[in-house]
Amino acid sequence: MRRSLPRAATPLFGREDEVRWVREQLSQPDGRLLSVIGPGGSGKTRLSLEVLAGAGQAAELTASFVALESAASVDGVVTAVTSALGLATGGSEPPEQQLLSALVTARHLLVLDNLEHLLASPERAPLLRWLQHVLNQAPQLRVIVTSRLRLGLQEERVLLLEGLDFPAAPDLDLAARSSAVRLLIERASRVRAGFALNPQNVGALVQICALTGGLPLALELSAAWMATFEPQDIVTELSASLNLLGSDAPDRPERHRSLRAAFEQSWRLLGHTERQVLARLSVFRGGFDRPAAQAVAGSGLLALLTLADHSLIRRDRGGRYQLHEVIREYAAEALHTGRDRELGTAPGTQTLDAEVETEARRLHAAHFVALAAEAAPHLHGPDQAAWLGRLDAEHDNLRAALGWVLDHGTADDALRLSAALHWFWYVRGHHREGLRWLTAALERSGGSVQARVPALSAAGALSKELGQYNQSVAWLEDALTLSRSANLPLLEAQGLHGLGLTVRELGQTDRALTLLEQAEALQRQLGQSWGLSTTLNDLGIIWARSGDLARARQLFGESLRLKERLGDRQGIAYALSNLGNTMDDPAGFQRLTEQSLSIKRELGDRQGVANALFNLADLQIDQGELSAGRALLEEALDLFWQLGRRRGVAAALIEFGKLAVAEGRPERCLQLNGAAETLLASLHVPAPSLGMNGQVGAATAALGEVEAEHWTRLGRIMSLEDAVGLARLN
Repeated sequence: MRRSLPRAATPLFGREDEVRWVREQLSQPDGRLLSVIGPGGSGKTRLSLEVLAGAGQAAELTASFVALESAASVDGVVTAVTSALGLATGGSEPPEQQLLSALVTARHLLVLDNLEHLLASPERAPLLRWLQHVLNQAPQLRVIVTSRLRLGLQEERVLLLEGLDFPAAPDLDLAARSSAVRLLIERASRVRAGFALNPQNVGALVQICALTGGLPLALELSAAWMATFEPQDIVTELSASLNLLGSDAPDRPERHRSLRAAFEQSWRLLGHTERQVLARLSVFRGGFDRPAAQAVAGSGLLALLTLADHSLIRRDRGGRYQLHEVIREYAAEALHTGRDRELGTAPGTQTLDAEVETEARRLHAAHFVALAAEAAPHLHGPDQAAWLGRLDAEHDNLRAALGWVLDHGTADDALRLSAALHWFWYVRGHHREGLRWLTAALERSGGSVQARVPALSAAGALSKELGQYNQSVAWLEDALTLSRSANLPLLEAQGLHGLGLTVRELGQTDRALTLLEQAEALQRQLGQSWGLSTTLNDLGIIWARSGDLARARQLFGESLRLKERLGDRQGIAYALSNLGNTMDDPAGFQRLTEQSLSIKRELGDRQGVANALFNLADLQIDQGELSAGRALLEEALDLFWQLGRRRGVAAALIEFGKLAVAEGRPERCLQLNGAAETLLASLHVPAPSLGMNGQVGAATAALGEVEAEHWTRLGRIMSLEDAVGLARLN
């Protein structure tokens, strides 16, 4: 399997031997942990992408690139790796266990990029313990780490990546073959048409390579200056600033000082406006687009073009801009100190305002608060796929905004932002993370009822998905009480609907029916089409489970018509699936369910995909297509497990029990049903609600009551991990 990997925007110069070495090591049985180390700007990331470009083509190999510059802890590393593998970051199971479950099932090659900030912090020891544990548990895993520091693990193989090669003397032929000079010329030709190596500039170009230590990033910055300066002028500037740091610290490599000098020269060449823009841009995480740059940094197109010309930012094909992490760090330093002179500006020149950092972070948070508020209604309409994708792209920025708002904003700001992101977190499966942010917002004192109630409803909905039913009920009852006391009927309907769903899963059918019918009445009265269409769908589920398929079909049909009118493709998918469940014709059921599955895959609705796969698996098993049913059911179980949807896991175990009976394995059926019974009891969900009685009876008849009770007891004491493993066992 080949995942989508970051695309290198420029050719790789040199490093052929290094790339070959890494690939050879990865092919060895004990070449499982490789560290590519070197100073900042030495091209560690670029080399790893070159390795992945080839490794990702290997059969049955999942190659994933994990950018870790924003990770502040081991938990952050786990979240980033989980995201890179396409897994949900939420779930009731610990993220570490979700990740291990994925890594043990296939051959993986992970690049963990930019770990040095963690290795030089108190997180070093727990990070190394986690990495060693993962390697021990996933024997097919291969890991490449890029860092300025060694890991120090016995299993580690190290490649020291220094500067590119360049000649010791200004020899024209040697310079033409050297990687550093070729890189310098290629980049310079982008900003200065017709620039080429010649006898007149070879000496200066070789000197630039020497002064920058051949580090690719420093060479690129130097090349950008050639739009204005001659190579010898650049040599003069670099020579004057090589010792600006004035530090002999043993842990500061000489080439790191050269890279800093290169940045200082680049900083000097910027005007005051561009410096302010670059400093403000350092508050972004995961990139930014042009409107965001304008809102936060006051940057017009000209400033962005100037920064791009200086190789300080880069623009991808999608129009997003990125700051290299090293540059972002220097720019953030300028923002924090509030003074140009901290980065080498001569005394007496204009300095940055000391309040710029606070203002930049406030504007950053305000921009993404507004984006979330704008996105929220679109997540239920015809443009939902585009808006979900946009929130995906800005997720790191949204996290930064949430952190700022929680620390510095009002309670209403925190409540509104977290509530606005609820549906994004729900669809994308970020249940655990979303609930964490919502909980933090709800723990803030104060806040208006209008802001608090949607956050309570959102937290109640996500906690339900994680099987935290008592907490879900508490939050939703609070939401209902507050909305009624403040006479907010729209929010009251939302609370009624959410509470109805939670108690329905707890088996309280009569109460669920009452709550949902009350929500329906309010939504019809208020003309709230999306809420009504969703409530009708959930009412239909109650009547379908009660055996009144005619009434269920009527409700699903009305829901589908409303969803189609609204252009809510996710809602259409759910209505189609539920409508299919009421059909007596297996072909019609399969057709509608497959249509639903296609839409859910398109939207990235992982839990919806799991539900559709489960339904299709059940159909195949009923029709005797056991192999096809098993394949579908295994995919559904994997998704339920990754998402932490424990009720879904229980349902899948019961369905695997049904499959076991059909395969002539009654003892396995009873074990799986016993394990599901224990899991459901922990959730306070009645087991009969998931329909295990029929298959248990068939298995008991095949084995006899005494032996059947033996196998059931074994299942009840089995760990959930062992039960899932047994279900997957063919």
